Amino acid sequence: MMKSIYTIAFFLCLGSFVQAQSPISACNRADGGIEIAFDYSLNCPNAPGDLSGLAEIGFHSGADMWSAVVDWDAADAVTGVNDGNDLFTVTLEDPAAYYGAAPSENIYFVFNQGPETPDTPWDSEGKDDDGAGGCADFFVVLADITEDCEAVNSVADLKLDNEITVSPNPFIETAYITINNAEGEVFDITVTNLAGQAVRMINGFNGEQLELERGNLVSGMYFITFRNAEGKFATEKVVVR
Repeated sequence: MMKSIYTIAFFLCLGSFVQAQSPISACNRADGGIEIAFDYSLNCPNAPGDLSGLAEIGFHSGADMWSAVVDWDAADAVTGVNDGNDLFTVTLEDPAAYYGAAPSENIYFVFNQGPETPDTPWDSEGKDDDGAGGCADFFVVLADITEDCEAVNSVADLKLDNEITVSPNPFIETAYITINNAEGEVFDITVTNLAGQAVRMINGFNGEQLELERGNLVSGMYFITFRNAEGKFATEKVVVR
C-alpha cells in the first residue's frame, strides 16, 4: 500500500526543538578508552564515493586539531568497523598512546575507503556536512563526551533491521520511500529538518511504500524516521533540491 505523507498536516511547534541528528557520537569506555561511532546514513551528501557495505573504513585523525596526526595507513592505525548496518565504530583503547601524548581538547578525523582499496583511499570519504553545500572534518570535544559506552551500546538494540530506500534522492517534486515490511508492522513516521524540527508526521503506517511530496519543503537535507510500537527506529536521509 502506498500512502502520501504530504497529505498529513504540516506542523511546527515554536520553541519546541530537538537536537539535530549528527553522523558522529562518542562515549567513554570503562577502561579509559573512547569509542567513536559514525552513522554513514548521515554522511555529507557531497562527500565523494560510497563507503556503504564496506567491512571497515580508514580512520585518519589528529589530536588537538591535527597537532598530532595518525594517518589512516599508519602501522598502528585503528579502523572503523561496520556493524552490518553502516554504523562504523572506532575504538581508541588508549588515546595517549595512540597519539603519542594525551589529547587535551579534541580529536579531529575523517574516514576513507583505504582498508578496502588502498590504491585509491580518498575516492570515497566520510565527512561532516558544513551546512553550506560542502563538507568538513569531523571532531569530538573530549570534555563533551559524558556518556558511558555500556549505556550507549544498549541503544543499538533499538535499531530496526528493516531496510529503507529513497528514490530518487535527491529529489525535486516527489520521492518514494520504501521499507522492507512484509509482516505489515505498524510505524509512526517523522520527517525532521537539519535544525531538528519535525516538519511532517504520519502515524499508524503499515505499508511498504509512501510518497514524500515536496510541497512547502525548502531545498536541503531532511531525515525520515520510522519507529515501531516497541520504540525501535531507523532513519534515512532525504535531500530536496
